[in-house]
Amino acid sequence: MIHQFGPAGQDSHERKLTLRSNGPILDVVAKPSSKFAGLNCKALIDTGASVNCIDNNRARKLGLIIIDYKIIQSASGQIKTPVYIGVLDIPELQISISGQFYGAELVGIEKIYHYLLGRPFLSDFIFSYNGPEGILHLAKPSNILTETTFDE
Repeated sequence: MIHQFGPAGQDSHERKLTLRSNGPILDVVAKPSSKFAGLNCKALIDTGASVNCIDNNRARKLGLIIIDYKIIQSASGQIKTPVYIGVLDIPELQISISGQFYGAELVGIEKIYHYLLGRPFLSDFIFSYNGPEGILHLAKPSNILTETTFDE
Protein backbone atom coordinates (compact mmCIF):
# COMPACT_ATOMS: atom_id res chain seq x y z
CA MET A 1 0.00 0.00 0.00
CA ILE A 2 1.20 3.49 -0.81
CA HIS A 3 0.73 6.01 1.98
CA GLN A 4 0.25 9.62 1.00
CA PHE A 5 0.84 12.28 3.63
CA GLY A 6 -0.14 15.88 3.58
CA PRO A 7 -2.41 18.13 5.62
CA ALA A 8 -6.05 17.36 4.89
CA GLY A 9 -8.31 20.15 3.74
CA GLN A 10 -5.54 22.19 2.17
CA ASP A 11 -4.98 22.93 -1.47
CA SER A 12 -1.63 22.10 -3.06
CA HIS A 13 -0.24 25.61 -2.49
CA GLU A 14 -1.00 25.48 1.25
CA ARG A 15 0.40 21.92 1.51
CA LYS A 16 3.54 23.02 -0.35
CA LEU A 17 4.14 25.89 2.10
CA THR A 18 3.51 23.60 5.10
CA LEU A 19 5.85 20.91 3.79
CA ARG A 20 8.52 23.50 2.99
CA SER A 21 8.36 25.11 6.43
CA ASN A 22 7.91 21.97 8.59
CA GLY A 23 9.43 19.18 6.48
CA PRO A 24 8.04 15.68 6.04
CA ILE A 25 6.51 14.94 9.45
CA LEU A 26 4.69 11.80 10.63
CA ASP A 27 2.43 11.28 13.64
CA VAL A 28 3.95 8.59 15.85
CA VAL A 29 3.41 6.99 19.26
CA ALA A 30 6.53 6.61 21.41
CA LYS A 31 6.89 4.13 24.27
CA PRO A 32 9.56 2.36 26.31
CA SER A 33 8.35 -1.08 25.17
CA SER A 34 5.42 -2.69 23.40
CA LYS A 35 3.82 -3.42 26.82
CA PHE A 36 3.27 0.25 27.66
CA ALA A 37 0.91 2.94 26.48
CA GLY A 38 2.69 5.65 24.57
CA LEU A 39 2.93 9.37 24.04
CA ASN A 40 1.78 11.00 20.82
CA CYS A 41 4.75 12.63 19.11
CA LYS A 42 5.91 13.95 15.77
CA ALA A 43 8.78 12.51 13.72
CA LEU A 44 10.68 14.29 10.95
CA ILE A 45 11.91 12.17 8.05
CA ASP A 46 15.56 13.17 7.56
CA THR A 47 17.28 11.68 4.52
CA GLY A 48 20.61 13.05 5.73
CA ALA A 49 20.53 11.31 9.11
CA SER A 50 22.55 8.11 9.36
CA VAL A 51 20.71 7.09 12.56
CA ASN A 52 17.23 7.40 14.07
CA CYS A 53 17.15 9.97 16.88
CA ILE A 54 14.95 10.96 19.80
CA ASP A 55 14.91 14.23 21.69
CA ASN A 56 16.70 13.67 25.03
CA ASN A 57 13.93 15.36 27.03
CA ARG A 58 11.31 13.12 25.41
CA ALA A 59 13.45 10.03 26.13
CA ARG A 60 13.64 11.00 29.81
CA LYS A 61 9.89 11.67 29.94
CA LEU A 62 9.25 8.19 28.49
CA GLY A 63 11.70 6.61 30.93
CA LEU A 64 13.77 5.08 28.12
CA ILE A 65 16.82 3.12 29.18
CA ILE A 66 20.28 4.25 28.05
CA ILE A 67 22.10 1.21 26.67
CA ASP A 68 25.27 2.92 25.43
CA TYR A 69 27.01 6.18 24.57
CA LYS A 70 28.33 6.86 21.07
CA ILE A 71 30.24 9.61 19.31
CA ILE A 72 28.24 10.80 16.30
CA GLN A 73 28.63 13.52 13.72
CA SER A 74 25.91 16.16 14.01
CA ALA A 75 25.37 19.46 12.24
CA SER A 76 27.24 21.05 15.18
CA GLY A 77 30.22 18.69 14.98
CA GLN A 78 31.09 15.48 16.81
CA ILE A 79 29.15 14.87 20.02
CA LYS A 80 28.88 12.11 22.58
CA THR A 81 25.25 11.05 22.81
CA PRO A 82 23.26 8.47 24.75
CA VAL A 83 21.74 5.57 22.86
CA TYR A 84 18.26 4.64 24.08
CA ILE A 85 16.20 1.53 23.48
CA GLY A 86 12.52 2.04 22.71
CA VAL A 87 9.52 1.45 20.49
CA LEU A 88 7.97 3.81 17.97
CA ASP A 89 4.55 3.03 16.47
CA ILE A 90 3.60 4.69 13.19
CA PRO A 91 -0.16 4.17 12.97
CA GLU A 92 -0.54 5.52 9.41
CA LEU A 93 1.91 2.87 8.19
CA GLN A 94 0.69 0.19 10.60
CA ILE A 95 4.25 -0.56 11.74
CA SER A 96 6.34 -0.49 14.91
CA ILE A 97 10.04 0.22 15.12
CA SER A 98 11.84 -1.40 18.04
CA GLY A 99 15.46 -0.60 18.58
CA GLN A 100 18.06 2.04 19.15
CA PHE A 101 17.39 5.75 19.07
CA TYR A 102 20.28 8.17 19.47
CA GLY A 103 19.75 11.05 21.86
CA ALA A 104 19.71 14.57 20.43
CA GLU A 105 18.56 18.06 21.35
CA LEU A 106 15.71 18.28 18.84
CA VAL A 107 12.96 20.33 20.43
CA GLY A 108 13.42 24.07 20.23
CA ILE A 109 11.27 27.14 19.83
CA GLU A 110 10.57 26.48 16.15
CA LYS A 111 10.80 22.68 16.12
CA ILE A 112 7.65 20.58 16.27
CA TYR A 113 9.14 17.08 16.27
CA HIS A 114 10.61 14.71 18.86
CA TYR A 115 12.15 12.12 16.53
CA LEU A 116 14.33 12.11 13.45
CA LEU A 117 13.77 9.10 11.23
CA GLY A 118 16.91 8.64 9.19
CA ARG A 119 18.24 6.24 6.62
CA PRO A 120 17.81 3.15 8.87
CA PHE A 121 14.05 3.83 8.76
CA LEU A 122 13.97 4.79 5.08
CA SER A 123 15.94 1.70 4.01
CA ASP A 124 12.72 -0.33 4.21
CA PHE A 125 10.63 2.06 2.10
CA ILE A 126 10.28 3.74 -1.24
CA PHE A 127 10.11 7.43 -0.40
CA SER A 128 8.83 10.15 -2.70
CA TYR A 129 8.79 13.86 -1.88
CA ASN A 130 6.48 15.84 -4.16
CA GLY A 131 7.31 19.43 -3.31
CA PRO A 132 5.04 21.17 -5.85
CA GLU A 133 1.99 19.28 -4.52
CA GLY A 134 3.12 19.35 -0.86
CA ILE A 135 2.81 15.57 -0.53
CA LEU A 136 5.12 12.74 0.45
CA HIS A 137 4.63 9.06 -0.25
CA LEU A 138 5.95 6.05 1.64
CA ALA A 139 5.54 2.51 0.38
CA LYS A 140 6.92 -0.93 1.15
CA PRO A 141 8.58 -2.36 -1.97
CA SER A 142 6.57 -5.59 -1.72
CA ASN A 143 3.42 -3.49 -1.92
CA ILE A 144 4.49 -1.88 -5.18
CA LEU A 145 6.24 -4.45 -7.36
CA THR A 146 7.15 -8.03 -6.76
CA GLU A 147 8.85 -8.38 -10.14
CA THR A 148 9.85 -5.88 -12.78
CA THR A 149 10.19 -6.70 -16.48
CA PHE A 150 10.74 -4.34 -19.36
CA ASP A 151 9.80 -5.04 -22.96
CA GLU A 152 12.15 -3.67 -25.58
